[in-house]
Amino acid sequence: GTEVEALARQVRAAGLMLGWHTHDFEFARLADGSRPIDLLFAAAPDLMWQPDIGWIARAGEDPAAWLEKYRDRIRAAHLNDVAPAGTTA
Repeated sequence: GTEVEALARQVRAAGLMLGWHTHDFEFARLADGSRPIDLLFAAAPDLMWQPDIGWIARAGEDPAAWLEKYRDRIRAAHLNDVAPAGTTA
């Protein structure tokens, strides 16, 4: 998170924004109960977010709840269909 924050600050200084595109693994609970997505955003306050609604759903999470939680970071969203687990179609 701190490395990404350094990049986000450099990008912001150039007048742009850096955003993180999520996948399902950022929502998995770690051994201590925390989640990578929360740790990333805690360490990188200048980082924006491009939530991938399909991956949030694939993680078994409620996309609306996560969109609300980090609403101030969202500048774009990615919408896609979700294939059944174990398939690519």
